[in-house]
Amino acid sequence: MRIEFRQNHNSIRVFDPVEVPDFTVLTGVNGSGKTHLMKAISSGKVSVDAIPHNDTAYFTYRDFLVPNSTAPNSQQIDNQRKSAWQHFNGAGNPRVNWRSQLTAIHNQCFVVNESGKNTDLIAADLPEDVSLWQAYREPELVPVRLRSRIADYVSRVRQQVFLNDNFKKIPFYVSLVKAIRKTPRYPHQLTQDDFADKFIPANQTDNHLNVALGVIFSRYRVNQFLWSMRQWDRKGATASKEELYSQFEIEHERPWDVINEILTDIHNYANEESVFNFQVTHPPPQQLNFDNWQSYSFVPQLIDKNDNGTRQFNVLSSGEQVLLALAVSIYE
Repeated sequence: MRIEFRQNHNSIRVFDPVEVPDFTVLTGVNGSGKTHLMKAISSGKVSVDAIPHNDTAYFTYRDFLVPNSTAPNSQQIDNQRKSAWQHFNGAGNPRVNWRSQLTAIHNQCFVVNESGKNTDLIAADLPEDVSLWQAYREPELVPVRLRSRIADYVSRVRQQVFLNDNFKKIPFYVSLVKAIRKTPRYPHQLTQDDFADKFIPANQTDNHLNVALGVIFSRYRVNQFLWSMRQWDRKGATASKEELYSQFEIEHERPWDVINEILTDIHNYANEESVFNFQVTHPPPQQLNFDNWQSYSFVPQLIDKNDNGTRQFNVLSSGEQVLLALAVSIYE
């Protein structure tokens, strides 16, 4: 990774280009210029591998603090999802059809006219389960001839859609960005079912990790219940509800297992029994029915395995909060 000087910024003055590893930890005494360097990179006055400064982000430790979860119920989540879907299709306020915007960008980047016939250059070469953003991050997944086009596509979507002031007025636009980026293949062909699967409502705050654990966990149990009921209707008594719940968990990894595994890895890395020895609780299965699933919500608790006591998220040390936030960020 190559760091190069472009312009003065506070204490940052001209310096020779520096080569550093892709993962670098910068340390130094107070006042040595660490923060000034980070802000110079985020403002474009210092470049990293010639990456546009709009594609970089600067976070302080406060951006990684996880608040105590207050999970909305399933009906509220569904309402938020429907609202975001309507905005995506141009039925919100302001009335901008973002699907059409994405279609136009796709055509500009990938569709060419050959002998009077429009050809989508990427249709045959993008794997079914790969998103354009994944192909951008892992260019080896696609032929060389498409890599510059994919990079151009991602850049245009960021500038023309994600950073558009009207787009950022959409309620839960952060979650909408994440849903679009997770969509296999083409975002402009996003179906309502795919959208419902990918969209996780988030509170519009300055917190980088604004998706409460409670939303993720509650949503998993509701999806498990609804999927099992659909399968029950099809199969009848040939499968028990317990078997259907187990089948869902085989096909869809439980989010609390993933997060607790990450927490365990962080604890083991510390190599000291008392340090960061936490787990999060999870919602018990089969508490849902057709009378209560729409109002269902679950607020997880943090368990200190040293004494099995419950800890509030906001009373952890700043370092513990950052590590917990890191675990949630890795899951996301």
